[in-house]
Amino acid sequence: MVSKENIPKIELENFKAFQINDKILDLSIEGKKALQYDDHEIFFDSKIKRYDEDTIESVESPKAKRQQDLYFFPNGVTYKRSDDSSFWSETGIYNHKEQNFKGKGRFILTSKDSKVEGLDISYSHALAIIEAQSIQANLFLDEIKQSQKEKKKFPTFKGGF
Repeated sequence: MVSKENIPKIELENFKAFQINDKILDLSIEGKKALQYDDHEIFFDSKIKRYDEDTIESVESPKAKRQQDLYFFPNGVTYKRSDDSSFWSETGIYNHKEQNFKGKGRFILTSKDSKVEGLDISYSHALAIIEAQSIQANLFLDEIKQSQKEKKKFPTFKGGF
């Protein structure tokens, strides 16, 4: 017997959705498929964008589950910023309200001036801090010097090397 909890209230294919707060676009979601249940939503092959005054952040994932302000990514997730920095994490949870991401397992972070690999990445947009464990980094000094000349601001990196 199929229970009511296993049947979605709404099912969408090839969709786009927008969230507007205080008369500005706050969040957009697009994907191949979305299922809405009473207490959560599931997105397949989705891209979620968060808009800020200075940056656009996006996460792409084969599967995402949203429950209130939390987005769960059980099958890997790629995070990108409009400054061309990005990271991939094996799994993770994004808290939209607190503007932070907590990854579990391996991650690879890339930017114009570095490539960083490690475990259990944690990123706070509000604090501009990235933390992780078992970090291995390649730094590209010419690119770092150029970024400093251009006075670009990147998140601070903390963690165990």
